[in-house]
Amino acid sequence: MHMCSSIQELVFLEDDVQALNEAFPQGEKADTSWAVTVLFYLAKLVFGILGLALSIIWLLHIIVFMLVNPPAFPFLNQVFIQLDSAWGLLGTTAFAIFCYYLVMSVISGEMHSIHPMK
Repeated sequence: MHMCSSIQELVFLEDDVQALNEAFPQGEKADTSWAVTVLFYLAKLVFGILGLALSIIWLLHIIVFMLVNPPAFPFLNQVFIQLDSAWGLLGTTAFAIFCYYLVMSVISGEMHSIHPMK
């Protein structure tokens, strides 16, 4: 029983060391490492907000166009058609971004572990 506890403590200690090294980088390139860390977290924030917006838009489209019979409004369908009329590939590109986001969200959800084991 004591051996399992010490291994668990070692894992927690390694996690703490990694978090400290990330927060307070050491060495010759500490400033560069800190800047990259800050930019990484800012990028995660921007992509998180973008992902939230895409998720809300998908949910609105499902509610407005798919769940209501007859459809109340051709929400995203109309947006993609209008983008296609503005420039030939803009609607296709926007549709591809929405589909790619949906697939990546499903894959990300599938890969999350149920139990927080390492």
